[in-house]
Amino acid sequence: MSILPISVPRGIDLTLRPGTPAGPVRSGERPRWWLVVPLLAVAAGSARSGSAQVPRRFVLDSAATRIWFDAGARLGDFRGEAARFNGWLDLRDTTAFSQARAGINIQPGSFHTGNGQRDADLRSTLDTRRFQWISFGLIGVVAHPDTAFPAVLRADTTRADWRDVVLRGTLTIRGQARDIDIPTRVALAGDTLLARGRVLIRFTQFGMKPPSKLLGILTVDDQLTLAFDAVFLAERP
Repeated sequence: MSILPISVPRGIDLTLRPGTPAGPVRSGERPRWWLVVPLLAVAAGSARSGSAQVPRRFVLDSAATRIWFDAGARLGDFRGEAARFNGWLDLRDTTAFSQARAGINIQPGSFHTGNGQRDADLRSTLDTRRFQWISFGLIGVVAHPDTAFPAVLRADTTRADWRDVVLRGTLTIRGQARDIDIPTRVALAGDTLLARGRVLIRFTQFGMKPPSKLLGILTVDDQLTLAFDAVFLAERP
């Protein structure tokens, strides 16, 4: 059993005296040990519950993180990578990550596909002047069944501490919020948390038509893969 340090008010003597019960003795008063025991129990309970509620804050390392999408089109597949984003993660449970909370923000106008005209069409579709952020809010983490886990996330076998989980949260694109589950691999090593996730989304899922030009000849597929290899660093106290 652990003993919590307590502060003793002036005028209180906690010294044990022969022939008297243990407890604080004030000059001219009888010992009141029956008050001390419940007070110590309440103090111990408050200290434990308070410490359990304090999360550990991590911040997204934008220099080491990659966020991108893979899409298909009639003239060939292509990739768009985001250049500007930020995020945070609060972690209480370092074993199952079940109580994790996080927020990720991406500037949709910062996606680059290597083709200027295609980038302009994408910004028009996402209406980046009105909607300057794509956001994801994490509300829970659950274990992922091994049989259904995306094989592409298992490509990295250099780490033995990967955990397969599902990130549950809300993804907001162009003002349209949708609940979403993201299969993800996570690993925590000291002050660094790694997360690798992939999820299929659709333009029409968020109320948009896929980009299309030249009477449909240059049409982008409705479905695309949103992906990230994220690095979070613990904040210094």
